[in-house]
This record gives sequence, C-alpha cells and structure tokens, in this order.
Amino acid sequence: MSQMLVLRRVAALVMAGLASTVALAAPAQAGFSTHAPLRNDNDTGMCMGVSGGSNAAGAEIRLFRCVGGGNQDYKFLATTTNAILLHANNGSGNCVGVKDGSFANDAQLVLVPCSRSDARWIPIGTLSGTGKVTFRNAKTGRCIGVDGGSTAHGARIAQYTCGDTTRGNQVWHSDDRAGL
Repeated sequence: MSQMLVLRRVAALVMAGLASTVALAAPAQAGFSTHAPLRNDNDTGMCMGVSGGSNAAGAEIRLFRCVGGGNQDYKFLATTTNAILLHANNGSGNCVGVKDGSFANDAQLVLVPCSRSDARWIPIGTLSGTGKVTFRNAKTGRCIGVDGGSTAHGARIAQYTCGDTTRGNQVWHSDDRAGL
C-alpha cells in the first residue's frame, strides 16, 4: 500500500473523529506477526481465542491464557475500506465477527465468513510493534471488549459501546511478549 494511500486513510479517519493516531498498512507492513496472539491490555497473560479450538462458523471468541495455539493465531488483512479483517488462522477460512450480525451491546463475537460486513474492524490506535489498539466494528460501531473487564480464563468476548477503556477491556496488543 502506498504511503499516500495510508495518509489519505488516516486523514479520513481523523476527520471522521474516529481516532487521532491510526496507522493502516498492508498486512506485511502492519508490524503484526501473522502468528502472534491478540493480548488483552487488562492482563498480559490472556489472549483472544476461538473456543474449543473449533474452526466452524459460529464458534465463540473468548479470553484464554496465551499459549500460542492455532485458536489464538490471527492474520490482519486489509480491505478496500478503512477496515481490516481479523482472519482466524486456524484453518477455518473464517474471520472474527458478531453473532447473527447483531447491533446489540454485549453481542457475542464468533467466527463468521470473512465476506460478511460485520467481519470488518477499524483499528483505533497504533497498528505496529507493541502498540495498543481498539477494534471498532465497521458495521455496528461497537468495539471488541471482554465481558465486565474480566481477566478470567474463558471470559466472553463481545462487542460493547466504544470508550469503556478505564479497565482496559477494549485495548489489545499483538506482539511476541504475549506471555508465551
């Protein structure tokens, strides 16, 4: 992706009031490893993962101890919009989306076909290195968060009204310091 296109996307997001610092790049330039888990900012040892290691559409996304398994492996794929896909790299061919495409607060995140509009997420924050990022759903306008700010193994991951970052439950990292 050209630097000019990245700058245009950043300017558009800033003008829309979505973020003051957003770095979008092609997956190879994003600074994310394709094999690093998404670690929650609340607890360095807990990561986003697919429940039961399933690769079936509808499998729930939950919080698990970071162990580096296939259920915690994501690829970040650029779309033609300002969004990215959180592609579950577990052989499923599916992406993280919202159950039944719901707009509701507290709607569970599940694996969905990557072609669905609720599988697109706008990163708010720094998409590089050990930066912190919040993911806002391009369709629903809600953000990925951990139910009640929990740090418990198996806690639900759902979409919530953006901005509840006081407990860190909507802030994520992707780096090799995920506790592995």
